[in-house]
Amino acid sequence: MVSAGEWTRLHPSSPVFHLLGLIRAVLIAVVLVFVVSSGSRHELWLVVGLVIAAAFQLYRHFVTKYKLTDDELVVRSGVLFRSERHIPVASIHNIELVRNPLARWLGVAEARVQTASGGEAEAVLRVLHLEDVARIRDHVGLRGETELESDAEAHAEREDTADTVASSKGGLLRLDPGELVRLGLISNQGLVVFGGAIGVAWQLDLIDFDRASDWIERGISVSGPVSVALVVVLLVLAFMAFSVAISAVRFWGFELRRVGEDFRIACGLFTQRSATIPSSRVQTVTVRSTPLHRLFGRVGVRVETAGGSEDEGSMFGRTWFVPLATPDRADEVLRALGVPGESDLPLAPPARGATSRMVKRAIRIGVPIGAVVSLTGWGTDLPALIAAGPGLVAFAIWHAVLAARRMAWCVDKTCAAYRSGVFFRSLRIVRATAGQVVEVSESPFDRRRGMASLVIDTAGAGLLGSGTRIPYLARAVADERADAAAARAWTGSQGI
Repeated sequence: MVSAGEWTRLHPSSPVFHLLGLIRAVLIAVVLVFVVSSGSRHELWLVVGLVIAAAFQLYRHFVTKYKLTDDELVVRSGVLFRSERHIPVASIHNIELVRNPLARWLGVAEARVQTASGGEAEAVLRVLHLEDVARIRDHVGLRGETELESDAEAHAEREDTADTVASSKGGLLRLDPGELVRLGLISNQGLVVFGGAIGVAWQLDLIDFDRASDWIERGISVSGPVSVALVVVLLVLAFMAFSVAISAVRFWGFELRRVGEDFRIACGLFTQRSATIPSSRVQTVTVRSTPLHRLFGRVGVRVETAGGSEDEGSMFGRTWFVPLATPDRADEVLRALGVPGESDLPLAPPARGATSRMVKRAIRIGVPIGAVVSLTGWGTDLPALIAAGPGLVAFAIWHAVLAARRMAWCVDKTCAAYRSGVFFRSLRIVRATAGQVVEVSESPFDRRRGMASLVIDTAGAGLLGSGTRIPYLARAVADERADAAAARAWTGSQGI
């Protein structure tokens, strides 16, 4: 049990989870050894090394401690090289919980403490009792709930509906099985996994592709194109089913609800994840849609929090805030976040001349590529390549015209917004209080046409940067909006 100012050890079941991690690492190593082994036994030393390394992990349970003070969370860990991390309470903006079936059975969770600094989690406490997590959250001012068993019972008591519905207790969104099927078909992760498996098999020479090619040719000659087409259709259906299964496992029971001024996300079939995102930390909101999204009449919503998160083990740092929703429901979620929905934004087109500039740019890029493609077709048995060159140029021009028509922007008292994209569309909205730097930039081509770009960087930009850039504005408009944005305290402090 957590006591303020006193050192506390991890839950007694912590060594069990480290042991399971050891077993998994050893099994993976053994499989790799016997798959890629050249016949010698030197690779077995890899297994020995992993066993020794994992044994140190088991000992970490006895040397890892933490304590809470009024101002900070202190975590002491390490075996040979010990460390003591002091994490200011004011900088903690999320404690994400990860719970596999064993953790749920034991009533524990892995807690990942995240701050506004971005990068990996500042501390990973594996594992804590749910009551201890609740006390830590209360201490740092996060109001997220931790009793996921009661959440599961609440999910079971609610009626399933044909569309995404809002719950009665602060609920904003939840995904029913029908939405999970749509999400799987849109994400198409099964094809990605299959492509990765083929790549690994190619590198490890696990498949004789020459023999497989002979089998395909023999199958076409014996059974005919119809049978081959049927096999292809069955494979596509299998990939789609696999994609749906992946989405169902990852996002099962997904629910977004508001708890005070914070937002809580929870989902997962086998390994459940839960995170609390303070609304004041949200910097940027992005609404995205692909052709498949629009086919199903859906969009996805991402958020970037102060400092972002580059932690691969985290699910909610810079990722889907809403994996799937109708545009109207997405607008409702955006309003709950304190930003206007797309239908509420006074979007304006770019400056006059933007379309011609984008078309000229498409020609400059498309003509050399098209020429290379066409020249490749000369003297070959592929005459279609000759026609493909002009086709590519025509497509580039058509795409540029559509992109210019869809491009729109606005900067007002509440936010800055930029809409772009033709096939893969996005609407990026920056909260007015999130701007850290407002910049007006211009290229030589901009100066020639009297244009400029307005760039807004936020604390959620991360290590590589992800500021919002609004191009093709009239220079006078860009200057006026930049001055007005600074005057409205875009670069004001958010207490991050």
